[in-house]
Amino acid sequence: QVSSFFSPNMLWHAAVAAGIALYITLVWMGVDVDPGNLWTAHFGNPLDFVVKGGVVNTVAIYYYTPWELLIFMLMGLVGGLMGALLVPMNEILFRVRRRFVPRTRPFRRMMEVVFYSVIATTIWFFLSYASPCADNPVFDQTPDTPAEASGISASNGHFKARSSGNMYEQLWCLDEGQHSEYGVLFFTPLANALARVYANPALQGSPDDKGQERKISSEEILYSSVALGCLFVLTYLFMNATYGIGAAAGIFVPTLLSGAAGGRLVGRIVRASLVSQGAHPGKYKVSLAAYAVVGSG
Repeated sequence: QVSSFFSPNMLWHAAVAAGIALYITLVWMGVDVDPGNLWTAHFGNPLDFVVKGGVVNTVAIYYYTPWELLIFMLMGLVGGLMGALLVPMNEILFRVRRRFVPRTRPFRRMMEVVFYSVIATTIWFFLSYASPCADNPVFDQTPDTPAEASGISASNGHFKARSSGNMYEQLWCLDEGQHSEYGVLFFTPLANALARVYANPALQGSPDDKGQERKISSEEILYSSVALGCLFVLTYLFMNATYGIGAAAGIFVPTLLSGAAGGRLVGRIVRASLVSQGAHPGKYKVSLAAYAVVGSG
């Protein structure tokens, strides 16, 4: 806002120039680390993603390779089309609301809010209640991540993180060592679900008795593909349906969450495709967290 008096043309030129400069810097960093394999060099850094006041406090390692840029472009194209689709869909809903739920009928507007609240709560609760159970993951605490291999590392050669909340709710699972596969994404506030979808390594518990910070695992959290698909579709639909109702439903976090779930699902598909083609897992690694971030974009 401070620079809003500048020419938009100049601002776009500056943004594009900064992006080109950053990417060239990353390319030279990749050349410096492994000049013979630039096509599979990992570009990325460990980044904090913190939900203030929530139960999630994660650190994710976002990285990507040059060959994945084509996939990211396709994801951006599909995301743009889905965003454009919201416009005619919302125009139809607006005409329906103007006829049956006008602003001059506050009681009807209140009942519309109650209706959507009951429907959304019922679906989210049912998915959590009917969710299959899965064993809580056990992660290696001595990571060997692509970011470390590229020379991007924290102190002592390991990525450090503060403690995170319990991401694996038992809910209605009988075994204490299991968690609800769908509940981990649905039985939590949207902001926490977004942080969990962004999460790359899983870090559980608190620092040890000596106060040492726990190390991040190189293994990624593999949420249920069905849960990710449901989260993507349902959030997208409810985001459009509740836009313009008589309550502050919000659209920013649902937009990020829907895109992140869809992006992480694409990452799972890409990873499965590489495995099916016999790609070397150490050479062609896929950061699901990076796909989630691109999907949100």
